[in-house]
Amino acid sequence: MPEEPKPSARQLEGWMHEASLGSAAAAKLFFEALLGFPLVVPERYQEYPLSDSPIYPNDFVYVLGVQDKERVVIPAFTRPELVSEWCGVALTIREIITKDLFGLVPQDWWLVLNPGSETEKEFSPWEIAELRNGPEGIAAVIEDSFSPELAQTLDVKPVTEGQYPTLCQALKEAAAANPKISCVRLFKEEGKDIDGRETCQVLIGVEAPGQSTAQLDALKKEISAVAQPCQIGSDPFRVIISRDMQRSPGLSLFKNATPLYQKSRSKNWLKLFKCTW
Repeated sequence: MPEEPKPSARQLEGWMHEASLGSAAAAKLFFEALLGFPLVVPERYQEYPLSDSPIYPNDFVYVLGVQDKERVVIPAFTRPELVSEWCGVALTIREIITKDLFGLVPQDWWLVLNPGSETEKEFSPWEIAELRNGPEGIAAVIEDSFSPELAQTLDVKPVTEGQYPTLCQALKEAAAANPKISCVRLFKEEGKDIDGRETCQVLIGVEAPGQSTAQLDALKKEISAVAQPCQIGSDPFRVIISRDMQRSPGLSLFKNATPLYQKSRSKNWLKLFKCTW
């Protein structure tokens, strides 16, 4: 059987962003993909000496460490161009599979993924130690990162036809009546909490091109107000909104779901003329 395509840097960044907004399902996808992902890491020895250099425990540590007050951090990146954006100069870099990189991190050092970017992720010494164990350590890290009520075993999938009919109808009507909305998609997170109880959360993804941040915030409140009465006594929900579903990290989970609502696009018909003599 052919191997499944490996996630791109943009996909990994999308899951990281979604996890930072509180999605445990996205966190699971992020950690699972991260362990086998080749990260870009600046090397310890550079052409010019760098400030904030820490005391290295031995000569075998060949990745760059940065003294950050009382701790030492290793910067790592999902894409090479993020390195120069972070430090402002070209650095000597190399690619290292994340699981191997965790094995290189000295005791009590931290690792920061994509420092200086819109979404960054700090890995504490404890998290690094857990993730050195591979996939077996992911559940412990997720449990520690999110509240106990969130699921340990999580699955994210599109909402199927016939589920949440009242919510779906209300969202369709609201989207059709609002010219700012171009697309609405639904997903749900399912799993079990630490006590073995079933959990589920509905994720509402909304695309609204050309809107300002303030307009997006107002639209998010509007959609939440539409969904709230529909979900009384049912599963909780969360609204995620963006200008561009194809580029937004926050909506990366929704790209492959069939739209609940899609604004129709006008067609430009090509008129063909036949000339007879």
